[in-house]
Amino acid sequence: MKKSRLTVMHSSNRHLRVILAAAAFALMVLMVGALLHPVLAQAEAIDLGAPLVDKAFAKNQDGSLQVDEEGNYTLQLSVTGKSQSTSTSSKAYVIFVADVSGSMKNRYGDTTRLAAAKSSINAAAQTILNQNSAADQTLAEVKLITFSTRVVNNYDWTNGINTFKSQVNSMTAEGGTNWEAALLQAETEATSITDGAVYVIFVSDGEPTYRLSQIYSDEDYEKYTATRWNGVWVYPNEGPLYYDDKNNDVTGVYGEGDADPKGWNFAAANIVADRLVDGEVHALYTINVGDAESMDSLAASRHFEASSPTELQSALSAIVSEITYAYSYKNVLMTDYVTIGDTVLGVADGGGVSGFTYAITDAGGNTTTWADAPEASYDPSIKAVTWDLGKMVLQNGTTYTVSFKVRLTQQAFDDEAKLANGQTAISSNVVKVSSDGSDIVAYTNPSAGNTVAYTQFMTENGVEQPDSEKDGVVDLPRPELTVSTSTLTLTKSWNGSGTGADSLTLHVEDSAGVFSQDVVLVGSSWTKTIYVAAGPEGHSYTVTESSVPAGWVLEGYALTGLVPSGSDTNSGTLKGLNAQSAGVTVTNKQIKYAFRILKQGSDGAALSGATFSVSGSGSQATGEDGLVTFGQLLPGTYTVAEEKVPSGYTLPGTHTLVISIDGTATWDGIEITNTGVDQGVKYFQTTVTNEKIAELPKTGGIGIAPFTVVGAALVIAGGLALLKREEKGH
Repeated sequence: MKKSRLTVMHSSNRHLRVILAAAAFALMVLMVGALLHPVLAQAEAIDLGAPLVDKAFAKNQDGSLQVDEEGNYTLQLSVTGKSQSTSTSSKAYVIFVADVSGSMKNRYGDTTRLAAAKSSINAAAQTILNQNSAADQTLAEVKLITFSTRVVNNYDWTNGINTFKSQVNSMTAEGGTNWEAALLQAETEATSITDGAVYVIFVSDGEPTYRLSQIYSDEDYEKYTATRWNGVWVYPNEGPLYYDDKNNDVTGVYGEGDADPKGWNFAAANIVADRLVDGEVHALYTINVGDAESMDSLAASRHFEASSPTELQSALSAIVSEITYAYSYKNVLMTDYVTIGDTVLGVADGGGVSGFTYAITDAGGNTTTWADAPEASYDPSIKAVTWDLGKMVLQNGTTYTVSFKVRLTQQAFDDEAKLANGQTAISSNVVKVSSDGSDIVAYTNPSAGNTVAYTQFMTENGVEQPDSEKDGVVDLPRPELTVSTSTLTLTKSWNGSGTGADSLTLHVEDSAGVFSQDVVLVGSSWTKTIYVAAGPEGHSYTVTESSVPAGWVLEGYALTGLVPSGSDTNSGTLKGLNAQSAGVTVTNKQIKYAFRILKQGSDGAALSGATFSVSGSGSQATGEDGLVTFGQLLPGTYTVAEEKVPSGYTLPGTHTLVISIDGTATWDGIEITNTGVDQGVKYFQTTVTNEKIAELPKTGGIGIAPFTVVGAALVIAGGLALLKREEKGH
């Protein structure tokens, strides 16, 4: 049994050793394979986050908002592209084909075309070669081909940025333009690459003026008056050969040197470009940096027009993003719920939004009109502006903007006045933004729902990776407009002695019923300023005095800064987009009364010439009608004295007149009921009667002596009788 067991154990050990040996061999094979075929670097996942979005009002150079005479502001919605590259997982070969013809010396913004090309090509190459890792320096290589009348330089492939920059910086401009020669050289280099994707970036500033190919057949050419030169058919006007100024070497190029009248130079180049695009390279990019109008017709994977150094840099940046592992955005959709009918209106009929304009701002800050931009739209049913950029990929550092006009609504001005006065606004989009409530703004959209949706995605060597998409949404800012604050100053004026009250209330309201406020004025100043709405439509405001103090009447209203509303002196219109200052002065006039005295005798006859005085109002005499009137009497207590009476009448003395603030009066404590109105003034009238003195006898009669004697006798007789009676009593 033990032997058998040992046999089994030895057999198992042999099997185990065989398995271990096989595993070790397999691991060794893998290690060797790894050394012989290094694993290509994989892209490090990048999250760009949300793109930079903005919603703002266009500004002037001094920072103030742009607003026209009609109060229209320019509202701008924008999104800025952002991209980032990382190590590529498949090898990339990039051929830069650069025009060094004489016209590349021409000015190009603040520099020359050649200088701008050098700078931009170096920057692009730097980004491409940065894809190389420490473990593998051959993930990306670049090559420079320069051309003018023919190919000038065809440099070797390199992964060294310093080497490449040295080659680029040595470029000089001279000679004609031969697109075909340059593209043929690029084709030769591209077809020799078998272990990666080849990209050709072709940069030129002018139409092709030379070519290498004859283009036409000898038979076709015989249709023209032509001659042979060294066995080559030559079109008349075409120089058969180009002589190099340096060595007088015959190069065998066709062309006039300054034009392409038959289009044969372009046709020759396009034949080569077609082959490249059809599969010999992964992509052919063309960039016009000057006057090469036909370049956009040249076969290419993508064409760029670069009229400035910034546009050239942007074009190369976009190309590099397609070549490397690039993360960027697409499917951008802006949705902005404009608060139509609330705080802002569009300028189209019915307050809608129209008249959209579009612009592109490159990374250098240069803004141009975007003529072929996707169109924005406005949906009145949901009061929203939408701008769908579709599948367009946002370029790094490039800002895409749509603009449209809006203006503040009347409601924005109305709500501003309400808030300023401590009342409640109708719209939630008009708010106080300062702690003391002095600053009130109108937001141009609700607090939610204004978004930019986008998709982040990745391309590998220009090919979009379907599994890399990631959707996101970012909110648009909520810009604000400061609403101009208008004021109405209410003032109470008293025309009289003192004031009729310690305080009083004035009522202010507009004709539309939007604004209504009771304003209390107090005796310390009798003035108060409130906030009211002006605005594009404005309001007609009416000021009324709630109750007139007793003893006073309303004399009138005085308006300043208000346009009077018809014949109403207490109503006026306030209108305007800027801050308005208006005022209403309400004047009360103290009521004054007249006091009349009718002077008559006991027989009822009117007496003239009687003089009366009223304390504080002087003296007056009655007229022929027996009347005397004292005017301008304020409520109070007066002493009335008859200072002189007509001859033959008694002088009755003084009287007390009391005029009450309620418009009644008493005469020696008895209410005067004889009242009336004369020329708008209320008067009180009393009658003063003088008794007539008894008339004395006339001169020449018996006189009074007899009567005096009789009277005296009667007095004496009466006295004697009284004495006798008293004596009897004793």
